[in-house]
Amino acid sequence: MNLTWFAKQVVTTAFLGHLGDLQLAAGTLGNSFANITSFAVLSGLCGAMEPICGQAHGAGNVALLRGTLLRATLMLLAVSVPIALLWTRVDVVLLQFAQQPDIADTARTYVLCLLPDLAVTFELNPLKATSARRR
Repeated sequence: MNLTWFAKQVVTTAFLGHLGDLQLAAGTLGNSFANITSFAVLSGLCGAMEPICGQAHGAGNVALLRGTLLRATLMLLAVSVPIALLWTRVDVVLLQFAQQPDIADTARTYVLCLLPDLAVTFELNPLKATSARRR
């Protein structure tokens, strides 16, 4: 999963570089913003469920494992909603940090295209944590 994640980053950056300097700068800035405000947050929140899943699996408690997965998924969904709202205003945030308006606007477009990735991330992180414990 991590290899796929980094491969996606490399391919995206390469394509943005072919589009031009503005797109490359905005895409890189938008990607950094998305990583900091969401992907790292969701991964960190999901990390708390890994010891619980390991103990539940070791004890053969499938009900606890299932309940932990459900609660973690719902928690990440609840956290993803304000993150998605923040992403819709990323240009305003970037302008507060003295970013150039054209880069901020293009970064907003890029981050809005990442919204489906946010939905996939909040769903896959708990699954990744529980499946790692089943091996």
